[in-house]
Amino acid sequence: MIWATDEFRIQKIDVSTGESTTVKDFRDDLVVGPIIKGEPDLYRITMKDEGEASLDRRYWAFLMQGMNEDYRARYLFVWDLQEDRVLGTFKLAPDQSRIDWVGMSPKGNWVLIGSDFDNAAPLAGLVMANRELNSFQQIHTTTGHADVGLDVAGNEIIVMQNAQTDYVDFIRLDTNTHAVVSEEDYPGSGHTRLMRLFYASDSPQGLNSGVHVSCNCPGWCVVSTTTDEGAPEQNWLDRTITLVRLDSIQPRVFYLAKVYGTRGSYWEETHATISCDGSRVVWATNWNTNVGQDKVWLMELRIPSP
Repeated sequence: MIWATDEFRIQKIDVSTGESTTVKDFRDDLVVGPIIKGEPDLYRITMKDEGEASLDRRYWAFLMQGMNEDYRARYLFVWDLQEDRVLGTFKLAPDQSRIDWVGMSPKGNWVLIGSDFDNAAPLAGLVMANRELNSFQQIHTTTGHADVGLDVAGNEIIVMQNAQTDYVDFIRLDTNTHAVVSEEDYPGSGHTRLMRLFYASDSPQGLNSGVHVSCNCPGWCVVSTTTDEGAPEQNWLDRTITLVRLDSIQPRVFYLAKVYGTRGSYWEETHATISCDGSRVVWATNWNTNVGQDKVWLMELRIPSP
């Protein structure tokens, strides 16, 4: 069973039969419905592809997008499936609409808003908000490639590429967490350095890859990298998949696999993801052939039980 959105609906789809069931149609909602009827250019709810509901599917965060004003996001809202109730709405001004994705934390305690660094307050950078959308806290100044998850102790976290410090960071979703823009800022920030990326010019062997993150399995995260056509491998992280133990006291990184694909288009990026039970990692690859033609297949790595 997979969950999906279609226009203003949340749907469940049985992948074995193709049968679709509507879970919620927000056109009929007491709070969101009048907004949709009052602004007829609104055409969909979206998490912008990268956000997630809470793990139990109870809490959902959505943007409402309209065709006017260059298709910008116009509203942010949070819905509780169990109570069938909109918990909070936030109307976005034009200068607050530079949002890459929205979603819930794994346990549903927080709304996460991944915005551009120059988005207007209170939605600049990576922002954590309560479900009522009346309290906002910036936990990083920018938004990088990231995924939400749980650490080894069951705490809600997000793992994200930190372009300011050149690391992949483990970030606690906590009211005491604040942005880190230099290595001196890490102590007491709620950020933990997981992996040095070496994009910085002072590296003798700079990283030539783009980075993706998947944290589906509690306590674990997969970081994968993909190189562009013509970019040589020159760093151990280029074209690799690594497994990261999400332990803020003693984080560990394990080398899982070498990746032989080359990115000529978006869908040729590795995009490795770990299964919810941690038993498998899958990724797309073109095996460095027909680059740019989106001819990829799925690779699977089975991880033995400890």
